[in-house]
Amino acid sequence: MQTSEVLSRWVPSRFTVRAQSDDGLILYNSYTGAVGVIPPEKTEMVVSALRRQGIEGPLTGILEDLRTGGFLVAEGINEFDLAARLRQEDRNRTDHLNLIIMPSETCNFRCVYCYESFQRGTMLRSVQEGLKNYVCKRAPELRSLEIQWFGGEPTTAPDVIEDLSRHFIATAEGHGIEFNAGITTNGFNLTPSMADMLLLACRIDRYQITIDGPAVYHNARRKLLGGGGSFDTIFENLREMHRRPVEQRFGIALRVNFDRNSVDQVPELIRMIGQEFEGDPRFMTYFRPIGQWGGPNDATLPVCYGTAGEVAMWELHGEAIKQGVPIALLHRNLEPGGSVCYAAQTYSFVIGTDGAIYKCTVALDDERNRVGQLQRDGTLVVDSTKEALWIDGDESNDPNCTPCFFRPACQGARCPWIRIRHGRTPCPPTKNHIKTVLKLIAAAPAVDSPVAVDAD
Repeated sequence: MQTSEVLSRWVPSRFTVRAQSDDGLILYNSYTGAVGVIPPEKTEMVVSALRRQGIEGPLTGILEDLRTGGFLVAEGINEFDLAARLRQEDRNRTDHLNLIIMPSETCNFRCVYCYESFQRGTMLRSVQEGLKNYVCKRAPELRSLEIQWFGGEPTTAPDVIEDLSRHFIATAEGHGIEFNAGITTNGFNLTPSMADMLLLACRIDRYQITIDGPAVYHNARRKLLGGGGSFDTIFENLREMHRRPVEQRFGIALRVNFDRNSVDQVPELIRMIGQEFEGDPRFMTYFRPIGQWGGPNDATLPVCYGTAGEVAMWELHGEAIKQGVPIALLHRNLEPGGSVCYAAQTYSFVIGTDGAIYKCTVALDDERNRVGQLQRDGTLVVDSTKEALWIDGDESNDPNCTPCFFRPACQGARCPWIRIRHGRTPCPPTKNHIKTVLKLIAAAPAVDSPVAVDAD
């Protein structure tokens, strides 16, 4: 963060947070994303250095480590300007493209909290051609291409996934573009043959699969189209993934949704996950309260509202750590820009089966979210006024964000849809419970995995 190493006075960063754990003092800086645990014998020295009046240089030992992590900054540095620059640099990127593609808008499930209408089927051939042409047009300027498969249920259209993936991979290889891909799937169709196609032919190594508690609770909430439970089939597919050789690198984030009626039963599921996938770092969990997301059953859902839901969420993360189950997302959310929603990014688009261009995967039936149309020749016709609703509502025009310690991580753009609908600052749960999150991170073992899913 420093602009000159010759400056000799150092002051604590405005973006640093402290929390106390059993192992020592935990420090976090949202501009660098650094998290460190200070051992008890060093705590007094560190606390003294982080007093607002600052400390004289030169710095050595642990004090130099504090500078490297961004916890100490050169006196006179305007950290707010640096934070604003982070957002501008990301907004101006043209070398990265993130496409969230819906190969099918049908689904073999009818989850009680689902907000989708399933009015459209498999992606039109003209749209598939449009996607191929668009990626080819963009390829010369790209350094990285990220594909995320969404739905409906994307695995109901495997031919579309395979055809488009082969084209994207070939294009990326031909232009020296870094390629990575993930999929949000209910896991019901993730048989060994399907997994072979996704993992090997399509190079999809990140999976988000939702399990809503033990079987009786899951089956009552994530029902099959036409009735019947889905838990046993999903879990057997997960066991088959677990049996794959460790050389096959992939990550599965098991998202566990809960409500007021099921939250007390989630620890039973955590124990089952721990027993089934013990020692396999490819399997991780994270927990989220269900919300009223625009579906027909919103009025009757036993939602855990506000702070109660967030507290329960972090308690479940803590329970998973106690049981030795790896946790997804926590570190990622703390990185610079790590809590920014994809919908707020200029280089991210959702492509529907009819070529409709959206910014958000939730508000699919709201006209404010339909920002354009993909043409067969690969042209994206985008309504800049609508697009601005999603990408311009951020820290730059929100006085609540300017002095916030978490500003570099979420940049006031955790959820543009909240701003659009309610006109308020969309603070992420990670920020609201930052000291709890830091204690969880300090307690959780580090996991090396390709999983990176939407934060909140």
